[in-house]
Amino acid sequence: MPTSPRTPKVQRWIDLVAALLRYHFPVDFATLAAEVPAYHRARSGATLKRMFERDKDELRALGIPIESVVNADGVIDRYRLRPQDFYLPYLAMVEESGRRQEPVRARGHGYQALPSLAFPADELELVWQAAERVAQLGDPQLARDAASARRKLAHDLAPTGPNAPSAEQVVTSGSATDAHRQLELLDDAIRRRKRVDFAYHAFASDTVTTRDVAPYGLVFLSGVWYLIGREPEPGPVKQYRVQRISALRVNPAQPQQPDFHVPPSFRLADFAAVRQPWEIGPDEPVTAIVCFTPTHQVTHEAMALGDPVDGAPHHRRYQLRRVETFARWLLAQGGDAIPESPASLVHAFHQLVAATRAVYEPQDPAGCSREPVT
Repeated sequence: MPTSPRTPKVQRWIDLVAALLRYHFPVDFATLAAEVPAYHRARSGATLKRMFERDKDELRALGIPIESVVNADGVIDRYRLRPQDFYLPYLAMVEESGRRQEPVRARGHGYQALPSLAFPADELELVWQAAERVAQLGDPQLARDAASARRKLAHDLAPTGPNAPSAEQVVTSGSATDAHRQLELLDDAIRRRKRVDFAYHAFASDTVTTRDVAPYGLVFLSGVWYLIGREPEPGPVKQYRVQRISALRVNPAQPQQPDFHVPPSFRLADFAAVRQPWEIGPDEPVTAIVCFTPTHQVTHEAMALGDPVDGAPHHRRYQLRRVETFARWLLAQGGDAIPESPASLVHAFHQLVAATRAVYEPQDPAGCSREPVT
């Protein structure tokens, strides 16, 4: 062990990374602490734990993908760094002189099983630009991976010339970077099972309210991210459009202890299917029964969106969270879809029918309808 009273942080980082890479399976904190000399001089267990958590977070920020592994009770108790996630294959530059040179496998280095990669200068620039483009796609995990790859690539082979990416990055308020950061916070809260609170803009009512949510997962549907979670029980599991979330805050109390447990019956896949507009909303779901007159192909397609009703081949069952939205969709079927229940849907549908007739039927000055003039 070093004899100096204080070890530089970079040496502590190197020792921690080396300790993680020694194992091909998740290891607990006590095992790692025994292999990092600087941790031996911590005055107390609490100080040592804080030092480790700070080192781990800083290494992650540098692109080193240290994983936190939870046990059966949902508590983080082990850590892992996969070599295949940490190391890149060996890189080499080749120049064309009449014919393309074959890449040469690196020799005399560790991890010789990894193949080497050879790029002409123009291909290397394309690889760099592709990584830059991936970082802009809107997925925070992809952005982190692309940034990590570019840092490793630039260590020896940074592109030069007029097309080389600038080291500077301009970040403006409300930019994609803000969205990435928000998704990163939600992802972290989901992994650690920490509650989040945020301001949420409800589109239907055009109101902003504060929500306290246990985040269960994230889904990406039709180009939009949704947070799936539950407000204080016994509230239902809901989905929140991430674009309408602001002032997001992850519960800072007891960062290594979960705030909640995900019910065994919860399946994120149930929320990952494409949903119709009437299936998404703040209201409690209601069941609607619709009678169809299948005279057109469009009507058959509309029927396919509902569930069959036993003994009624022309009826379909739908789950609604937006009655008005569903009523407008039925109206667009041109009389081939008539709701039978619930009463709120029947009423909304007939109101839309009456309002539509009032627009297209001529009215005299007294407000009485009359036959159109031909």
